[in-house]
Amino acid sequence: MKKHVLIFVFGWFFLQSQASVTAYFNYGVFNVPSGSPFIETYLTVIGGSIKHKPVNGGLQGSVNIKVLITKNGELYTGDNYNLLSPIDKDSLNISSFIDNHRYALPNGSYGIEITLTDNNDPSKKSFTYKENVVINYSKSEISCSSIQALESYAKTVNQSSISKSGYDLIPYNVNYYPEKQNKLLFYFESYGTDTVLGKNQNFVYEYHVERKEDMFKPEGLGGFKKQATSKVNPLLGQLDITNLETGNYYLVIELKDKNNKVQLEKKWFFQRKNGIVKPIGYKENRSVYEFFGNYNNLDTLKMFVECLWPISSTVERDWQINVSVQKNPELMKKYIVDYWQKNQVIL
Repeated sequence: MKKHVLIFVFGWFFLQSQASVTAYFNYGVFNVPSGSPFIETYLTVIGGSIKHKPVNGGLQGSVNIKVLITKNGELYTGDNYNLLSPIDKDSLNISSFIDNHRYALPNGSYGIEITLTDNNDPSKKSFTYKENVVINYSKSEISCSSIQALESYAKTVNQSSISKSGYDLIPYNVNYYPEKQNKLLFYFESYGTDTVLGKNQNFVYEYHVERKEDMFKPEGLGGFKKQATSKVNPLLGQLDITNLETGNYYLVIELKDKNNKVQLEKKWFFQRKNGIVKPIGYKENRSVYEFFGNYNNLDTLKMFVECLWPISSTVERDWQINVSVQKNPELMKKYIVDYWQKNQVIL
């Protein structure tokens, strides 16, 4: 059995030490076809990392949040505001708290910088994060939002900055799932399906978990939802990852038309820490067909064919050229399987 090394790279959040303000930062890019695209920022401030002062009812912290969004090296927009923590009754039970803001931005390349400062302890080192963001939505093609990981969601009662498509979405600001976290919740949007596929046409969202190293799909970790084309098609989903072994994975979302053709694919990387030794559906010895049968991407299959070139005979190389030129995924897959079966490989 191949052993997988878990590398704890926490994606797009930055974690400071206890000597400074500690926070998780994440962002998402969404579109409003009748208006402007926007960047949505997500912050989780670790309550124990900031100083709390006595107020009526207990203790409360306060942080200053400064946001700078630049374009071509110049300030495009920004924000500067104070955020109060919940009031906690004592210093032994300090709560963390979240913040969510949206900034309308047309297509283009931007730099975003966010800085958090403890208002009650200005001497404490600030939290600072920088990121480059590209927004490029088309009116003639199907496009999509970021995949937003969620801690929880509920039907909207009062519209707010965390509301989308009739739900209040509480962001999950890390791409790491420890043992105690057994549900993967997510939100996603696609745009322009009515323009490309036609009005009132049916399509399917198919989503699943895929192992990063070999694209293996653990059994039972997937789902689908049928929808009719629209300007905006939201997807709210969840997967039970209780039995998902420790490792590096992608959440994969595919949009398939009525002919089962993939019109759009989006991936989100995450990591799982679990005591489970083997994933659901894992076979220690898999046949060549079982291994390569999970691959359907044309570029990936073409790469597999081309990788055989150095170890192939002249006749085999002629076949490889012929298969690559035809650009037929099923033909490529058949050639790869036949090649490795002939060489008696068990994966």
